Amino acid sequence: MRLQAFVIFWFFFGLSIYCADIQLKIYNQKTNELIPYVSVGWQEIGSKSKQGFVVTDQNGEGRISLQEGLSYLFTIQILGFKTLTDTISIFSSLEELEFKMEEDLFYIEEITVTSSRTPRTIKEAPVLTQLITRKEIDRTASYTLKEVIDREIPSIEFTRHGFGDNINMQGLDAKYLLILIDGERMAGENAGNVDFSRLNASNIEKIEIVRGASSVLYGSNAMGGVINIITRKPIKQWDILSSIRYSQSNQQNFSKSFINKQDESYLKTYYRNLDKPNLNADINLGYRGLKVYSQTFLSYKSFDGYRLYDRKGLKKYYKENDSLVEAPINTTPTQVTGFEDYAFTQKVGYDFSSKLNIELMGNFYQHEEFDFTKDNKHDKYRNHTFNIKWKKLFDNKSELNMVYHVDTYYKFKFLEILDEDRLSYRHTIHNPKASYSLTIGKRHSILAGFEHYREIMYADVFVSDSLTTRTTQDAVFIVQDEWRIDSVISITAGYRGGYHSTFHYHSSPSITFRYLINDYTFRLSYAKGYRSPSLKELYMSWSHLGMFTIYGNAHLLPETNDYLSFSLDHYFKKKSLNQAFMFSYNSIYNKIDGIWTNNQQEYHYINFSNYKVLAFEYLLRYKITNLLTKLSYSYHHVLQDKKAVRRSTLSPHNLTLQFDYGFSIGKYEFGINTAAKYLGKKVYDVLDDVKNVYYEVSFPSYYLIDLTSQLKFNKKITFSFGVKNILNYTAPIVNFNTTNSPGRRFFTAITFQL
Repeated sequence: MRLQAFVIFWFFFGLSIYCADIQLKIYNQKTNELIPYVSVGWQEIGSKSKQGFVVTDQNGEGRISLQEGLSYLFTIQILGFKTLTDTISIFSSLEELEFKMEEDLFYIEEITVTSSRTPRTIKEAPVLTQLITRKEIDRTASYTLKEVIDREIPSIEFTRHGFGDNINMQGLDAKYLLILIDGERMAGENAGNVDFSRLNASNIEKIEIVRGASSVLYGSNAMGGVINIITRKPIKQWDILSSIRYSQSNQQNFSKSFINKQDESYLKTYYRNLDKPNLNADINLGYRGLKVYSQTFLSYKSFDGYRLYDRKGLKKYYKENDSLVEAPINTTPTQVTGFEDYAFTQKVGYDFSSKLNIELMGNFYQHEEFDFTKDNKHDKYRNHTFNIKWKKLFDNKSELNMVYHVDTYYKFKFLEILDEDRLSYRHTIHNPKASYSLTIGKRHSILAGFEHYREIMYADVFVSDSLTTRTTQDAVFIVQDEWRIDSVISITAGYRGGYHSTFHYHSSPSITFRYLINDYTFRLSYAKGYRSPSLKELYMSWSHLGMFTIYGNAHLLPETNDYLSFSLDHYFKKKSLNQAFMFSYNSIYNKIDGIWTNNQQEYHYINFSNYKVLAFEYLLRYKITNLLTKLSYSYHHVLQDKKAVRRSTLSPHNLTLQFDYGFSIGKYEFGINTAAKYLGKKVYDVLDDVKNVYYEVSFPSYYLIDLTSQLKFNKKITFSFGVKNILNYTAPIVNFNTTNSPGRRFFTAITFQL
């Protein structure tokens, strides 16, 4: 017994001798303040298995236990600061470790994956990449993707069509802009647009925007650019975030007394649905253990439908006889439907080791649109997503990633009296893929990959009064080499080739030259992109209430493009200044569009001639003490014959401007954000239904200004109050190409973070 007691005593006493209990403190190098929630990882020098990970608490402190006499490599990371690596030897008298991190004001050292599909800092990315961070989203209290990117990207313009929001970028419409969630495609499309309500800002960690053709890496629909939404992952053991936001009603359509007088229950429900509260509530529950992590997200959104009325008559200019005609004021209102939706996302990951990880993700989403038509039915949408990701690091120079992604999007007609869903559309994509990246020496980073894309659409748009299935498949391979010639010059060349079930072999090469000198980064890029016609464009035969019929065209050719861009990115550290210029030329061949025939009774998809766009963008970020200023300007010009019809309905000049000011007093943090967006005058041509000639219409420039103020207490509770469209601007003539803002609206929000 004495011997056993001695052994037990020596075991625990020995641990206390040879293991040092060390307090960690992570400081901001500039302000000398402690930084909360910093990720600190360490690994024993000479050992691949002895490693650990901790996140500092809200005060910027943490504790670790390391063996004395050994050396460890520390890696310290947090968004907004440059990653810090340091080697520390542990000795008996060491009780505290302090690290000072250098601010990365404009996130140029932040890791991005969208531009190359391999981890690169923003500064090293082969093409100009813009990053919108979680911090920037929080400062504006945004709750939808549309709100976030509308404030930040001038070259993006949202308009309203009959199916919902329509996005445009650099003079191109939605079908040329690929939107991804964690690098994966989304099912469900209307005129190329995804369901933007699926994307809740509360679950976004960051957004990466790549301008220009990216078909080499992402295939069809990436001819104009890529927006990749990166969702949240837990960074500490318990990562809990909950928020609720309430906005002023857009319009009071019916009184409670009127609703209560209705005899039938479904009518009461119908009228209530048209006055849903403008409410958004969500909760994020994150957990990270030694091996397992989990992220659970639940959200609820509802929106108040409203009507907009014209205040002026449309002026039509006929070039042929140089006459100007002002039409009577249109008395038919433009209706913006209300909605209600729910979302649930579950993400679970397991780290078998520091070099092997598997992650599962599942999602459920349901969305109902409440229109003003009392026809006893309305649209309902549903989505199911599942993917599994497997990542293996073989050493510090090679990595294998495998993904199987399935996304299914449904559209129903909900029959209000029968309380029944009637399926009218189901769109499914299956997308397995694998990629292998390898670093050869100090000069070459190779990426090779294979993927298969299968699209299945079961809908009532192909054969009248019948649900019919159409499918398409695409098998492709990708190869890319980033050749670092020396410390300042690199060339990235890529090639994508594949076999499409309808169009057979297709290819997309690209090459980028990057030159880095001091604080300047020059990039010159060329890429050839492609877009396969959608299943609707190929096979559609759908009548809209007997008013007109849309016909597909099975003989359509794929669209291709030549994209050329030059960019200059300048980071002036001493002046806290970052600015970027970008010039681009995009020439699209066999552009697919529609024409009206048979007195506007039929709409046919055809391949038009070339479509060429010149674009310029300027981005500026400048910080003076606690004031951050962001200015962005974009211009695009469609090159065409002067006698040709102007088909672009987008504003050629757009500008965004933000002022963000914050300061702290004790446990309180104050912030105020002012965001303005200017959209220039737009002019385009419209076909006269009766005279069968085109007339010119123009819409005036306008700007929208939002204001958000915040108070954060003890780094946990944030109160937000704001005003949307503070100048109360509404369009004098409302159509698919003007703002659909109902005017000035106030909102308030509260967020709790643990």
